[in-house]
Amino acid sequence: MTFNIKTMFRHVLSIKTRFCIVALGVFAVSFLSGNLGAPSYLRHLQTHPMEGRLLKGPFPYGFYPYTPPSGEFLAKARKSWSSDFKRIVLNNIASVTICCALATVVFFFPYVHTTVNGLLLGITFYVDGPSMFLKRCLPQGVIEEPLFLIIAAAGYQVGWTIFKASWKDKKGIIVQQFKFLSIIWVQCSLLLIVAAFLETYVRLYIFL
Repeated sequence: MTFNIKTMFRHVLSIKTRFCIVALGVFAVSFLSGNLGAPSYLRHLQTHPMEGRLLKGPFPYGFYPYTPPSGEFLAKARKSWSSDFKRIVLNNIASVTICCALATVVFFFPYVHTTVNGLLLGITFYVDGPSMFLKRCLPQGVIEEPLFLIIAAAGYQVGWTIFKASWKDKKGIIVQQFKFLSIIWVQCSLLLIVAAFLETYVRLYIFL
């Protein structure tokens, strides 16, 4: 049996280009908006700190300059990597699952998710600066961010296909699209597990 990556990821490759372009565009605009609006937003958080706590809760990005762990903190991080690994895996898969589930009901929800993610990353880029931002996001970001864009594009495609289908054909299309989205969810979730391992273990030895 030969390994064929195109066959293995044929469902991902079948996502229509226009949905991928829109997902990338939404992310780019959100990232730029977050970066440009960061100064005024951070000043606002100084007088409304609770808003910052609520916003940061579900996301791994904090609005503080990134400092690579060292000494005692690095040793502690290396010892606790397995618990951090489980937490990040659960958070990422939960985020992807919610995005996929709501996409079938509210077809534009994946782009709402992409917008929030882009805004948070844009603010974090402003706070960290380019070099520290890369240190914060590498190597896991090389896998995570494209996967979240793929999920957004696939979710929107599925939601839009169901939304525009006639009532006569809707039941069959829902079943078909659910299978399509389920396969993409499984593949992306497995890759997110790899990304979590890179973030919680590999980067503590190589990318600091």
